[in-house]
Amino acid sequence: MKKRIKAFGYNLIKKENRIFLFLLIFILAYGFYEFGENYIFHFFIKPTNNEIYVDLNSKFWGQSGAEKYPFKNIEPALELAARNKSLNTVFVKGGPYKERIRVPKGVDLISQDNMVSIIYPKENFSPQEIIKYEIKKDPGGGAVVLEGDNFIKGLDIKKGFYGVFILKDANVNLVDCKVSQAKHYGVYNQEYSDLNSGKISIFNCTVSENGSQGIYLQKSNFSLRESLIERNAEEGVDLHIGMNSYIKNCIIRENGESGIETELGENRVIIEENFIHDNLKQGIALQSDLEGGFVSIKNNKIKNNGKFGLRCVVHEKTLPDYFNRAFEKDIGFIISNNQIIGNGQDRKKNDGKQYSSRCNH
Repeated sequence: MKKRIKAFGYNLIKKENRIFLFLLIFILAYGFYEFGENYIFHFFIKPTNNEIYVDLNSKFWGQSGAEKYPFKNIEPALELAARNKSLNTVFVKGGPYKERIRVPKGVDLISQDNMVSIIYPKENFSPQEIIKYEIKKDPGGGAVVLEGDNFIKGLDIKKGFYGVFILKDANVNLVDCKVSQAKHYGVYNQEYSDLNSGKISIFNCTVSENGSQGIYLQKSNFSLRESLIERNAEEGVDLHIGMNSYIKNCIIRENGESGIETELGENRVIIEENFIHDNLKQGIALQSDLEGGFVSIKNNKIKNNGKFGLRCVVHEKTLPDYFNRAFEKDIGFIISNNQIIGNGQDRKKNDGKQYSSRCNH
């Protein structure tokens, strides 16, 4: 028996060196495990419970998107979700993420921290890109592009030609987000097929310091609640023909043109319980584009805007008496219980009037 042990060389090692041998074997085994965990094992651990995880501070060389092995960037997670329809929620922490992202249809993107920053990776745009994004409205200029059926929570979206670009007929919910510093619009949508195609909902968000309008929307269902819209270069909220819009309990202030501007005709606009103040032009601007439509402006505080608190403008497609008929219930406008004070101080010929002449209701 002793000869067999000696044949294996065990007794050839001095007794005082055996501890070192055991320690060396342990280090090698642990090193192999660590190497495997960082570079090999994670490939076999896949995301579960329909969830993908992203963490910019992930220490792993490669990632699978599982909670223990999160991706280091958002785009690979969204690409995985697009390939595997059972993975429909992406959780993100860390950051800031300097990338442009496109959220596939049916995928939610949720911050695990208080706020995760997504920054469009390009500062300046060439003349060709400006034509592509501004004239052709290419979604490639969006810091975040939403395809539809998306719930987006807790993102701080910065820069891009557009902050948020919403594709045609998309159902979208933006909750607890910030959208700022876009070169053009903060939030923009492609025109929807009809009012039953999808809905845009913005709740408890801040849209600020964008290069044109804070929110610029075309035909769609739209809800804006409990949000702050401030210091955008042009209108805070700019709504167009054929919309069904509901704006409630918002602060809309210090924008470079009107706080809210909406075209009228074939649409429904309800503006209730907002504080609209210190915008450079009107508090609210109503512009007739087609006959018909419904407007309800109730229980708002409209104060200290540079021109009128409420301005009514007739465009060529409607008759000159459009607003007279509207306020006489022929069309059906309701403007009541608003506090409209202190407007028009920067324009002498306005003489501090709270309403433009066509708004005499």
